[in-house]
This record gives sequence, structure tokens and C-alpha cells, in this order.
Amino acid sequence: MTRNSKDMEDLLFRLQRSFAPHHSLILELKQNLIAVYRNTNQPNNKILAKKINLCLDIIPILRRLEPGISRLLGISLYELHTATSAIANKQFRNGKTKEPELLKMLQESEGYLREAVAHLIYEPRNTHEGQLAKMALQDLRDLRLSIQNLVLLQEDNNTNKKHKPRGKKTSCKK
Repeated sequence: MTRNSKDMEDLLFRLQRSFAPHHSLILELKQNLIAVYRNTNQPNNKILAKKINLCLDIIPILRRLEPGISRLLGISLYELHTATSAIANKQFRNGKTKEPELLKMLQESEGYLREAVAHLIYEPRNTHEGQLAKMALQDLRDLRLSIQNLVLLQEDNNTNKKHKPRGKKTSCKK
């Protein structure tokens, strides 16, 4: 965690004691913190969890402030997807989750990403948000492929379990 993010977290903590929870300064500070966490090289689970919590905090507010197609909501949903996918993959690689839990987390992430694409798809291609929409579409294709492969792997594992002989092997002597 950088000094900048620590200072921003401290400021957020102080402001939350003085301002209403949905105050524009708090909302903007949370969005900026999410951006700082995005730019962290190899974020650990703690930073990813903070990013997820911040996204989950601001998304309902953005839904009320900007109903319909919203650039900010699309960006926040994309950030939520990246953090959710990253933490799911890390936990699986470290053996903390099994394939069914990974599949569930990736499907949840796919939902966030699908909604992010729906919000960002109308952005002009030459803008930052337009480039983000293009990346989100590619990420969606890749994520769907990963989910599909994981489902096939689970089905294959289930099939192998059903066809495994049970008990001890016995030899037939003639």
C-alpha cells in the first residue's frame, strides 16, 4: 500500500465522521481510492478486499444518482469485476478454494462485467471509457471461456467419479 492510499484512507475515515455517508466528497474520495488500488502493482488480498468493499459501497449510490446508462457505474462495475476475478483466481491458486467456489465467484464476476459492458458500450471509441469498453468486451469473452472450461472440467471430474470402480480390485483366476 502506498503512502498516498494510506493518506486517502485516513482522510476518508475522518470525513465519514463529519459528512453524510452519501456526500459527494466521500463518493469522490472512494472513487479515487479505487483508482489508486487499481494502479497498485500485484495487489494483495487485503487491497483487493478494500477495493471490492468500496465498489460495493458506491454502486448502489451511483444507481440512484445516475439511473439508466452511467459511465461512472460502468467503470465501478468493471473495477468490481477485476477485483472479484483477481481474488477468486488467487484463492484458487493458493488452494483456499475449490473448483465449485471458483466457478461461483467467476460467474458473479461475469455478471458485474456484463453490466459494465452494457453501461460502457455507448462511449466513443477514442475516449478512455471507450477503450475500457473494448477491454471489458475482451475480458468478457475470456471470462466466459474460462467459465466454460471450468464447467467442462467439473463435468469431466463428475463423470470420472461415476465410472470409477468401487472397492478393491479382484483378479479373476481361471
